[in-house]
Amino acid sequence: MLARHPWLAPLFGGFAALAVVGGMLFLLVRTRDHQAHARPVAKAKPTQPAEPLLAPDNTAPTGEGMGAMGGKPGPAEVEDDDNQPDPSEEPIVIGKPDPELNKLVSTEAKAYEEPKAKKASFLEPITPPGEKSNPAALAAKIDAVIDAKLAAAKVPASPQADDAEFLRRVYLDIVGVIPPAAKVKAFLADKSPGKRDKVIDVLLADPRFGENFAHYWHDLLVKRDPDNNRLIKTHDVFLKWLTGEFNRNKPWDGIVRSLLTAHGDQALVGETFFVVANTEMGQPQPQKVLGTASALFHGNQMMCAECHVHPMTPEWSQEDFWGMAAFFGKTRAERSGGKKNANGVATLTDAGKAPKGKQAAKSAMTQADGTIRIPDPRNDGKFIGTAKPKLLGEPVVDRSKVNRDYAADWFTSPKNPFFARAAVNRLWAQFFATGFINPLDDIRPDSTPTHPEALELLAGEFIAAKFDVKHMIRVIVKTQAYQRSSKTLSENAEDVELYSHMGMKVLAPRMLFQSLAVATSNAVDVPTDAVANGKATKNDTAGKGLAFFDAREYDVNPGEYTYGVPQLLKLMNAKLPPACDSAAKQMMRLGSRDQVIDQMYLSALSRHPTPTEAKKLAGFVAKHPDATKGYSAALWVLLNTAEFVNNH
Repeated sequence: MLARHPWLAPLFGGFAALAVVGGMLFLLVRTRDHQAHARPVAKAKPTQPAEPLLAPDNTAPTGEGMGAMGGKPGPAEVEDDDNQPDPSEEPIVIGKPDPELNKLVSTEAKAYEEPKAKKASFLEPITPPGEKSNPAALAAKIDAVIDAKLAAAKVPASPQADDAEFLRRVYLDIVGVIPPAAKVKAFLADKSPGKRDKVIDVLLADPRFGENFAHYWHDLLVKRDPDNNRLIKTHDVFLKWLTGEFNRNKPWDGIVRSLLTAHGDQALVGETFFVVANTEMGQPQPQKVLGTASALFHGNQMMCAECHVHPMTPEWSQEDFWGMAAFFGKTRAERSGGKKNANGVATLTDAGKAPKGKQAAKSAMTQADGTIRIPDPRNDGKFIGTAKPKLLGEPVVDRSKVNRDYAADWFTSPKNPFFARAAVNRLWAQFFATGFINPLDDIRPDSTPTHPEALELLAGEFIAAKFDVKHMIRVIVKTQAYQRSSKTLSENAEDVELYSHMGMKVLAPRMLFQSLAVATSNAVDVPTDAVANGKATKNDTAGKGLAFFDAREYDVNPGEYTYGVPQLLKLMNAKLPPACDSAAKQMMRLGSRDQVIDQMYLSALSRHPTPTEAKKLAGFVAKHPDATKGYSAALWVLLNTAEFVNNH
């Protein structure tokens, strides 16, 4: 196992250093079955070039300097010669194009292109069903698509997860924490056929559902620009608002619309966090707002066209990018103290006056006529042209429509070919550790989904269900694909994208701390939303611990182990020993040794021990001179296993 998972080495080294662990290594045998058989997350494959999603707009903006905006090749590059001047050092004449930049990007992109095959037309408009489907019925259709792929590849599926594995998985995925021992015991004893459906409904009605999903989206927003966004003072206001929206099951299009169009006091209006998280020097930046909105809500890298034609989708030009950014270029943040208080609490407004005269010549804000200046990527503070306001594939609009409300209508429209697909692709990945298209924020017209029919079924259903998130979760977790075991067969161990078995997801720091609290009867402190981003007070040890553990980057692969040696050592040697002592004392009140051992497994691993595990653990505790320390050491080992720190 160490050969496949070197990050466990320090953990095992710690075991060797402690005499108490000598008799406990048997506990990791079962963990090996989970971790060594993990299905790695599929990597994105090179995709085939395709026709553009929508016919390119040939309307050119006024003014010079836009000849290269549509991606047309510039003049041939000069040969490499030491006597030739370096073009990168020559200033670009304002108002003139920079064809060499576009040519460089196009040349580099072609180097990665595969031979042209049949052109894809993936991002065509979605055709939703006439009405909302029964979750179980739609789940069966998705399973049929997945099973057909498995059969064609001659890859067998792993068996269904047992009740213990399913319960732990669905708790972590929906409410972000392992189930308490009493719930596990009751669920395993329940023999009713519909108990899995019942627990799904219970968890979706649990307030922790909204908290879990709010933290997921909070992390995505903060970690796109962590240095800037950790300074925001209203993380808790945003989390409270978004938690409420998810728990009320507000439709996803409504949530996104609120984020894109938020106005008002940042301290009172939680949804302003999205715009505030896309600022520079205290002011919202239209290019950042657009880039983040495109990546998170449309699943595409439109931002790659900010400075040049898109390297992988040349139909997306710089003109397209800035034409869309114009709709977000009127928003300003008014703060007490002005520029000197760039990180102070802001009030967002679109009522600011458009720049005029000399100010307009230097501003990247939307102009009075609705246009927006395109910055020169190689000359800071200079511009190379002006883009007219237009949304991707749409005609230029009148200046009266150049506002965030108009853009939000387009962003969240059922007719938008990106919105529903991106949402269900990301939602699926939250439960399976990988999407149908990867990376999740790089959906292009030539993208090749692993299961296109399943993606279309889910996207169409999302529209038919009026963007009901809880409905889509019910569909996903009712699939046989979701309810399969994470243990592999010899014939499917190498499968990374056919869903023959469940993939492994490392617990995020907040999940880890909350689960440790459950396993130790609340002997481990849990961070509150007030310190959700590591901004702990002097006495807030839980917040400091969360900040220390959270080494993940933006949109990190959930199957990637991000905890390093310092985090492991701190967990093993600082927080857990006293917590395990406390939990062991409580468990010993249950009575017999067998009852204590059973409770220990139910609390830590959400299952009963096997007869072999129970026997060996009983022998270990019997030989220990201090029974409390013996049980504490045993629990400590269970909480440091891969079986505990992974969602499997």
